[in-house]
Amino acid sequence: SLLYGGGKVGVALFMLITGYFVIDKDIDYKKLIKLETQVLFYSILIYFGITLYAGYAFNKREILNVFIPNITKVYWFYSGYFIISLLSPYITKLLRKLNKKEFLKLLIILFIFLIGFPLLRIECMNEIVCMLYYLLIGCFIKKHVNISKGKRLIFLIISIITYCLMCLSIVLIPKYNFHFLMIPLDRFYFAYLCSPFVIVSSCSLFIWFSSIKLKYSKIINKLGSISFAVYLFHDH
Repeated sequence: SLLYGGGKVGVALFMLITGYFVIDKDIDYKKLIKLETQVLFYSILIYFGITLYAGYAFNKREILNVFIPNITKVYWFYSGYFIISLLSPYITKLLRKLNKKEFLKLLIILFIFLIGFPLLRIECMNEIVCMLYYLLIGCFIKKHVNISKGKRLIFLIISIITYCLMCLSIVLIPKYNFHFLMIPLDRFYFAYLCSPFVIVSSCSLFIWFSSIKLKYSKIINKLGSISFAVYLFHDH
């Protein structure tokens, strides 16, 4: 269960990277179509492969799901990413018109709503809204955040501390039965995609990483090219 939060930090980092690069250019729809083709291929391959190998009976509803994975959320992360990618040209066009102060106010307002609604059990937030929030933060970091070399380490330390606090909360909340306004907290409250610890940990780690100048690496690029296929196999 301690790895649950790590997966959410990974999703947050992916959307931060997307926002960081998409603010200066529109989405490449050819790449999005290529990605959609890849998802459809693996969705069909995995389902029929597992069903035939294990000797399961084919199910009409499941077959329909694998042919339209975006709509049926076979892969929740990709479904959210696909929708946000389609909307991103219009979102970034609006964001470019905001100055730093206006942009920061927007992020703060959204932050209050995103962490407050789960506490009050208001079920109007989902993964897509949280992913969109990280996209906005990535855009803000690219436009307005410039960290000096001397302050770089501070963000790495903040990221590690908040991640450790998140893991600690998973253990302590059910043990001591913590409440907020007489409402019991879910044990994973601080490990959800838009929890304060995940937001601070992922954003701090991304700011630290984005301030480092890395050389081109064939190994990293190769691993990156197959990581999405690994995710599809793992999440099916």
